[in-house]
Order: sequence, then structure tokens, then C-alpha cells
Amino acid sequence: MDPPKDCIFCKIAAKQDPKATILYDDDQVTVFKDIKPVSQFHFLVISKEHIRNAANLKLQHLPLLEHMEKIGREIIAKHEGNERDSRMGFHWPPFNSVNHLHLHVIFPVNKINFFNKMVFPASRTLWYAPIDWVKLRLQSFDNSRL
Repeated sequence: MDPPKDCIFCKIAAKQDPKATILYDDDQVTVFKDIKPVSQFHFLVISKEHIRNAANLKLQHLPLLEHMEKIGREIIAKHEGNERDSRMGFHWPPFNSVNHLHLHVIFPVNKINFFNKMVFPASRTLWYAPIDWVKLRLQSFDNSRL
């Protein structure tokens, strides 16, 4: 299926949005600052492939997800952050604001206000899924269900 023509993240990944400052780019992902940061550092790692959201990931996407996590960890290190004081995860539908797969990389957690700690929690909720939970979900898929 072709991506929607109005997908802002597809435009950013294709370097067609002059307002986006791209911090990292390779053949699978693009990284830029979130326009509504909840901490000192808040980045989005988006897939170049248009995937609607984390709930649409299949077992075949596990290498992409692992790459997104690796790049997220590199961004934390590049900005001298501490992985133990960070959050990496996805909003879970229907609570995602942009219908294009994007990993939130946020740190330090101690700079996130109380409300946003509820929006970006350390554990799985109805509206948020940490990357480790999403990876476990994919790894548990039975290939016959795909």
C-alpha cells in the first residue's frame, strides 16, 4: 500500500519538510527533535517505510524495530544521556497523534513533569508501549498467524 500523500513523517523522511532538522538519517530511519518535547531531550526515530503504528508491526519488522532501538541508544549516548534515565516507546493506537511509526526517545526522565510521566510511563498502558514490550510482542507472534 502506498503511503498517504499528506503524511508529514513520510515528507520528513524524504527530506521534503524544510522545518524539520534531521539529526540522523540512514536507509531505514530518520531522527529529528519532537516539536512538543517533554524533557530536555525528546527525539523521534521514524521508519522510512510507512507503517501506520506499532500495533501494525509484524514479526518481519523485528530487525527494523531493533535498529530503531539501536539508533535511539546512540542518540542518548551522543547527548551524554543515561539509558537508565530515559524512556523509549510508542504511543499505542488509538492514542497516537501521527499515523506513521515513530519511536519516542526521551531523557532525562527526571526532567519530565508529573503529567507527562503518565503520558510516557515506564511500563505498558493502554496508550503507551515501551520498546521492550513491543519487541516481546513481536517475538511471541506465531508465524502461522502472519
